[in-house]
Amino acid sequence: MQAEKIIKKEIEVLPISPSQIEGVWPLCTFMIAEAIKYSGNYAEPKHIKDLLLTGENQLFLIFGSDDGIENKIFGLATTRIFHNPNYAELQGLICTGKRMDLWEEKLINTLETFAKLNGCKKIKALIDIEQDGDPTGTAVLDIDGTVNKIRNIESGAGILASVSAQNGVELKHNFAADSTGSPLLLNVTDATPDIASIVGGNGINVTSTSNYVTIDAEAQPYAQVSVQGNTGATTISTAGTPVKASATYVVGIQSGFTGDTTGKIVYNGTSARVAAVHVSATFSPVAANNQEVFIQVAKNGTVEAGSKITRKVDSAESANASTFFNVSLSQNDYIELYIGNDTSTDNVVLIDAIVGIVN
Repeated sequence: MQAEKIIKKEIEVLPISPSQIEGVWPLCTFMIAEAIKYSGNYAEPKHIKDLLLTGENQLFLIFGSDDGIENKIFGLATTRIFHNPNYAELQGLICTGKRMDLWEEKLINTLETFAKLNGCKKIKALIDIEQDGDPTGTAVLDIDGTVNKIRNIESGAGILASVSAQNGVELKHNFAADSTGSPLLLNVTDATPDIASIVGGNGINVTSTSNYVTIDAEAQPYAQVSVQGNTGATTISTAGTPVKASATYVVGIQSGFTGDTTGKIVYNGTSARVAAVHVSATFSPVAANNQEVFIQVAKNGTVEAGSKITRKVDSAESANASTFFNVSLSQNDYIELYIGNDTSTDNVVLIDAIVGIVN
């Protein structure tokens, strides 16, 4: 009966001499090819083999069993001895394999022993580093010859750099909303805070130009038209029904409104507003006596019922009436003076009048 072969459950790091390279190379070529591929394909496996055969590079095989059932190759490492002007150092070139937790420490100890035996003062691992991402950005790794530095990420204006609970670098804004008034930056504790838009209210203009916002009050609108010494009569077709007062008006100073010689005043502003309309008018019936003549403010051809003011007057006399009324205006709304006769259809002359609008 054949005795069962006992396999020791142990992993060893074996230095391979140049004379042994040909024998172990079939076990190594795939792992070396894979390692080179992830380093930018700087060489072919055969180039590494040539360096191992000459002794310019050294090979270390990680071999053994982790289960006591079979032996296998767990990994490998290659090195070279580099002679600096003042001392020699052992440089690690390739390190690849599986279950590194089982042999990493043994590999380090083996390389330390090998380095000392060959008069090396240091052990250095050579790593290929390439910049990734936008080439115009600032790299975290400061590549500086043989000593590579990791740049600290610092807090800047409005930016806070810190270490997260998962030990990562966390960058976040450092803004705070003042408790007084209404902040422009909303929900500042969220990952994506919102910036509130500025909307102009009644009489307020907001404009965004280049890199700044301008907030200013609209010019206060005003207008005035007037009549002096008019003799032309306004035709009254129906008693109690007002009509636009007929006269030739003089347009006075105005801003935000456009008046004309018919007495029509048009609002030009873009913001809705309430304006105060002031009217003072002198009038007389053409022929009849004891006529109840009235004036009213009209918007867009429709009289404002609450603005009616009445005076009783004879044809040989004149009377004066004044009215004041607040009117809601939107762009292109217009104001006019209407006149009427509650007593009869006797026509009425608007002798003098001033129609003014202020905000």
